[in-house]
Amino acid sequence: MSVIRATVVLLVKIFAADLWLTLTALATVGVCAVGLNLHILVPGALPYMLTGGVLAALTIGAVRGSKS
Repeated sequence: MSVIRATVVLLVKIFAADLWLTLTALATVGVCAVGLNLHILVPGALPYMLTGGVLAALTIGAVRGSKS
């Protein structure tokens, strides 16, 4: 259990350190969930939506990093 606890603590620290990554991840998952519940998205589209969210998070991180 200590390995699992250490892993969870590490993940929380990573997400807490980069607020924009956390917000982008939550927004992407939220959009996917709402899209599925409203039958706007088909389950086959989810990998593409999640990939787009990852690319958006990386782009936001790169743009923010280049300005500082």
